[in-house]
Amino acid sequence: MPGGSSRGTSASLCRRIDQDKCHAQRNGKFRDLYDLCLYKGDTLREHGDHEGALAEFEEAFQICEVLPDPTPLDKAEVHRRRGECLMQLERFDEARDNLKSYLSLAEKAGSHVEQQRALATLGQLYFVQHQTEPQPSDRLISKARNAFLKSLRIVEDNLAETLGEPERAVMKGRLFFNMGLLYDAVENAKAIESFKFALVQFVKHRESREDLCRCLSVLTNIHLRQGNAENALSLAGRLLDIGRETKQPDIKCEAHLLRGAALLQVGDRDEARIAFKHAMRQKTTKREDHEHAVRCVKLSQALRTWDLDLKDAPDVVERVRLHEKAGDALVHCLLQRPALKEYEKAVEEALSRPDTIPSKKLADLYVSLAETCSDVREYESALKYYRLELAVRVDEPDEIALTKLRIAKMLQKTSGKESAEVEDAIREAVTLSRRAGKPSLELECLEELVLVRGKAEDEIQDRIEELRAAGADDTDSSRSSQQSGTLSEIDLNDISDASDSDPEFSDSVRRPRKKLEEKINTKGETKLHKACIDGSLKKVKELLRMGHSVHVRDYSGWQPLHEAANYGNLEIVKCLVEAGAN
Repeated sequence: MPGGSSRGTSASLCRRIDQDKCHAQRNGKFRDLYDLCLYKGDTLREHGDHEGALAEFEEAFQICEVLPDPTPLDKAEVHRRRGECLMQLERFDEARDNLKSYLSLAEKAGSHVEQQRALATLGQLYFVQHQTEPQPSDRLISKARNAFLKSLRIVEDNLAETLGEPERAVMKGRLFFNMGLLYDAVENAKAIESFKFALVQFVKHRESREDLCRCLSVLTNIHLRQGNAENALSLAGRLLDIGRETKQPDIKCEAHLLRGAALLQVGDRDEARIAFKHAMRQKTTKREDHEHAVRCVKLSQALRTWDLDLKDAPDVVERVRLHEKAGDALVHCLLQRPALKEYEKAVEEALSRPDTIPSKKLADLYVSLAETCSDVREYESALKYYRLELAVRVDEPDEIALTKLRIAKMLQKTSGKESAEVEDAIREAVTLSRRAGKPSLELECLEELVLVRGKAEDEIQDRIEELRAAGADDTDSSRSSQQSGTLSEIDLNDISDASDSDPEFSDSVRRPRKKLEEKINTKGETKLHKACIDGSLKKVKELLRMGHSVHVRDYSGWQPLHEAANYGNLEIVKCLVEAGAN
């Protein structure tokens, strides 16, 4: 296992460092001893041993007192490392004290580079702390933003003469990236703008590939969440280019997964299936990515089967079941946008013959729609579906109570905590959960009421403590998550390789059959793409006569029609449209 090998390497390295430390101590080489303590601490931290790292940093701090050539930055370095370790351990007060000491020493030393770094790390601390809070903290968000902006000002105003443009570009890129994460966490529309600024900075400095890949990945996921599939395809294509260029399977696996998700959004299930299979075949070191790729390949096979079943479905009940099943499976694979379409189709089928579908089933479909809309941050739509659910839900006080609570949470997103509707909905949820005999749900509702009000009345606090004492907080009151047992039943050996024509796998034992639509270059273009770019109407017509698909996409998501339009080849555009391109 990679993890076991990594731990063994770490232990071996630490033993060698300990030997070097003993030698340095015997010979009174305290500067070497100080550096070795930092080196061992960094090594332990990289492998997740933050407590062990803290012990090394404490030793380094003590050595600072006997250094023959001490500087203010010696202790500053220790404070920074301590702060970063303590942040990982969620000991935020101690982390903040160390990072503020780091900043103070950096200012004393007159080092703008270290001041910039200290402020950037403080910003990260406030952001990480915000993420662990049960409720969003405007105070922490404001502190994080201010720290990032101060750090950015230092980069722009004080480092032009001491650092080269590439180094400053990376610094600015990381700050814009962190601000993007911050804005996205609080659902601020400035997130995409910040990530785009970061992207520009990382592109300027080609050596910062890791930063560039992270930025492309986050931006792609945001576009997927927002339903901007074409943008997501383009960004995933750029990520795949980097993966191919650097021959890094981790990057290629992630890029193929993102491409598959985007292709599903545009309705190209065959190409999505191929992308997921490419992801699965990468020798990635990230187990979770490989497992996700396997799930997505199984999902693609299941979707193909269900599409065939839909054509033969004898009645509305079966069609509703199949669409709901597809929606649940897509949610299970974190593909919410395509799932929404399946749930919408299920509701459409159910409403076409309401006499055949029980009201409970329709209510459950509305819940699936509402929860999935909430996942993609479409809160107004979620509210609409929760209210439609209430209109058809009968004789289920526990389900109605839970929906009232969810409505209160959606209203906070759309109208704010001050809305009178919020408290009314929570109070109704409390009453209904008590009537249904659901103490865990009642506790959740009461705790939400306290958060909304900002304080707890004696009567409410007494009831909360009573429910906790009875163990109400040990049970889960939420609806069971949407799962798909169907995917676990699919055997990967049953999935055909016939559609795999990517040259990336040409070194496998069994070479794939050459196809008309085979990619001819590293951009994923086909002969039809190339003919459209070159403006060769004759070649386009010849390829279409031979049966070339008009819907095939390159790695950036472009179809031949896009290329013909981009290059102003209008006759080719007409030809492709007549051949079925859209």
